Parts: sequence; structure tokens; C-alpha cells
Amino acid sequence: MPNIQGFCVANPNEFAEPIRKADCDYGPNTPTETISVSSNFTLPGGFSLSGRGEYQGGHFGYSLLDGEAIVRGIRWPSCFNAYPAIDAGDLSQVPASVRARCISSKAIRDYAIFPLDFFRLRDVTLRRSFGLNFAGATSAQVSLSGQNLFWWKKAKTRCSIRKRRAASPPATPACRSRCAAWVAASPFRAPS
Repeated sequence: MPNIQGFCVANPNEFAEPIRKADCDYGPNTPTETISVSSNFTLPGGFSLSGRGEYQGGHFGYSLLDGEAIVRGIRWPSCFNAYPAIDAGDLSQVPASVRARCISSKAIRDYAIFPLDFFRLRDVTLRRSFGLNFAGATSAQVSLSGQNLFWWKKAKTRCSIRKRRAASPPATPACRSRCAAWVAASPFRAPS
């Protein structure tokens, strides 16, 4: 199985200048785990509900958009939490991994390699059969179906900035809500 290799930051969690390390093994570029689940339920009133979900994980990929944007100095959403400290020149709050990804003079394209783990609700279908006596037909079925209604993926990075204190938690509550370990997305979420 092909592995993704490239440069990485040797001191990612230190509040210091990033140290570039060559030949880092990120992991495979194809999923090492694939789990598919499907089920069908018979409900009262002649309804049936079926669903199918899929998880794939353990693999990594290069984000062309992140890599190209950051090395060209474009302000990028994955760095928004760090920009206030970078702009103020206060790098004491910014870990080496974030400096390497968010300061274009330190960035290289290899720093845009991320985990690609995801879960997707591939299909949900509600069906109802009706008795029918029309043109030789004895029944009809009406279906309401939706594909890819919900998905979550492993976040690219943990929260990108925090105050340096020995007894501090890994992130503030507001930061944790923006940078959760898993990011949920749905096309039907309420506007913020």
C-alpha cells in the first residue's frame, strides 16, 4: 500500500520556530478501514425505513487548496484562529506546527497533508406500499429518499492557538467548539 511521505514539523507542539524534518511517513493514501452498515425497519402503518452509512479511515491526502494558498500568502480559514497573534507579532502563543502552516515564509506544500477519515450517511429511504387496482396493477409503492444527508470528517488540525500556561487546558471552550476533533456538516443545518 503506497504511503504518503514528505516534510513535517519535528517540534509541532513547542512554542518555537518550526524545525523542518524530511521523509516523514504520514500514512497510507488509501483507507485502511472501511465499514458499511445498512438496515431496514418495518414501521406501523405499512411504512418501511432503510438506511445505509459508510466509514472510511486510516488514510491521508494532500490538500491542493490549502497547500497552494498558504505558500502564496493567501489568508486561509484553517489559520484564522492564529492570524491575530501572528499579525500582532506575538508568536509566544503560536505552536511551531501552526507557524509552519500559517506563515507563508515558513510554509511548504507538504504541510498540507491531512487525515481523510470520514463517515457518510449515504442513503435514507422511507417507503409506503398501497393497494391498488388500476390497469392490471395490484399495488403501488411511494418512496422518499435522500442521499448523503449527513457526513462528518476528521478535522485537519486541532485548535490552532492557545495561551501558554502550565496548568491550562488544551483549548478554551470557544476554541474547542470551533476546532472539535470531529467536524460535523449537514446540508440541512440551520444558518448561523
